[in-house]
Amino acid sequence: MILIISQKNDHSTSEVIQWLLYYKARFVRINRGDRLTLRSVSISGEQRCIFILLSKEHGEINLGDISTVWYRRGEIQFQIPNLQFMRNADLRRQIFQHLKNENKILEDYLQNLLYAIPHIGTYELRSINKLFVLDEARKLGIEIPDTSIVAEKKLIENSGKLITKCISEVFTPTAENGKFMTYTESVNITKLKSAFFPSLFQTLVEKEADVGCASSPKTAESSTGFSIICRTCCGTDSLNISSTSSTAPSSFPPGKNSVPAEWRTVPVYPNWLL
Repeated sequence: MILIISQKNDHSTSEVIQWLLYYKARFVRINRGDRLTLRSVSISGEQRCIFILLSKEHGEINLGDISTVWYRRGEIQFQIPNLQFMRNADLRRQIFQHLKNENKILEDYLQNLLYAIPHIGTYELRSINKLFVLDEARKLGIEIPDTSIVAEKKLIENSGKLITKCISEVFTPTAENGKFMTYTESVNITKLKSAFFPSLFQTLVEKEADVGCASSPKTAESSTGFSIICRTCCGTDSLNISSTSSTAPSSFPPGKNSVPAEWRTVPVYPNWLL
């Protein structure tokens, strides 16, 4: 059975699940915020560890039934019982912190067990430092865009086309009048203030296409088992997926026939994933 760790309303997870339904693969999805409690852990020298969870959403989840893990995002957290019956607020706070520490040991141990199972993505690498990646790519001789992080306009050395993006992750603040989202944006240096919070700037790299995941288009075999999304200058092309289709769901939306035929593929899942 496949264990998927994600969060509610994650569209990419839901799309992959449509493929799993199509291939009749067994899976369970745990979202950030799902109410989980530990039922039992058994560690002995004569057999593999037994780790059983109870989920209000999915019932009993036995780690022994999990053959593959896809860590998309989020985390697995165990519930702490309600301590409001305790009148002493200071004692209640101390006990809450102790139970939180107890759960943290269990959560870390669970992540360690999941790491030993064939997996895609890990909790430890849930947040990749872009600067680490750029530096490692540079050391390996891989071409990277000129990158700088500065707090003053006069320190921006590149006079060509620039883009800016978050140093960490996408920021999506919510206010009374709606939800906002940060994107990779082109930069007009003349409109920048003389000083600002340290911000990342990169040379704009012109591209013909943006491939969403690694795959071999000719054989339709993906190293990750996920469908291909090909973004071109004409727009975004993605696969229409239906869990009830009798044939492989590989058609593209109308008007997108300009995408090369070799991209119109159906992902073949590795045996270990199913």
